Amino acid sequence: MLTSSSAGVFPAELGLQYNPGSGQLTIPEWYLTALYALLRTEYDKFVMGGLMPALLVLMAIVVPFVDTSKKLSWKDRPFFTALGLTSISQIIVTTGWGFYVNPDNNLATLARLFVPPAEYFSSMIAITGISFVITYAYLRYLKAKERVRRAVAPLKPLLNRRWLLIIFILLLGSQVALNGMAVMAGQAGLNGLALFQVGSVLVAFGVIFHLYRYSHSLPF
Repeated sequence: MLTSSSAGVFPAELGLQYNPGSGQLTIPEWYLTALYALLRTEYDKFVMGGLMPALLVLMAIVVPFVDTSKKLSWKDRPFFTALGLTSISQIIVTTGWGFYVNPDNNLATLARLFVPPAEYFSSMIAITGISFVITYAYLRYLKAKERVRRAVAPLKPLLNRRWLLIIFILLLGSQVALNGMAVMAGQAGLNGLALFQVGSVLVAFGVIFHLYRYSHSLPF
């Protein structure tokens, strides 16, 4: 949320903006290149430009209801951790494919923009396999390391009750201050700054919730 708010307040220009009416060979903004790469495989436009992105969004909506694990730690849910890593990796890969342009200047514009489907989908499948293998291997390593550490010395909490209380109070105070600053920024017409401060409030709330959940796992 903080990153998204910062991007809205301080946008970074990444070259010339995409102009569909221009004969110049241009590429859209980076956050559209993943969808752009799907369309450039020249398969059915509805499937590539509508159905596949919709499936990704649907997966993000459905997964929280399908995941019925009682443990919230990502270490205890390897399948969904691997699924999340796969999604992020595929977004990065498809974004990179969106910038692909055939270097042969003798080809027509559409031919230079064509994304080879075999290489494109092979990279997607490879990323999926690699993400699952890395996730399961890393989590198995962490569990083995944790067993050894517990055998050597008992696990001690990172924070005691006093420090948890201090952090709670500081975070609540920061939320109150940021809320007031966001209201003043909105009244002054600084909508971008107000949006950034609202995002900071949400981040602070997320940290408070995590600390609250962590405090319930402590022995005191």
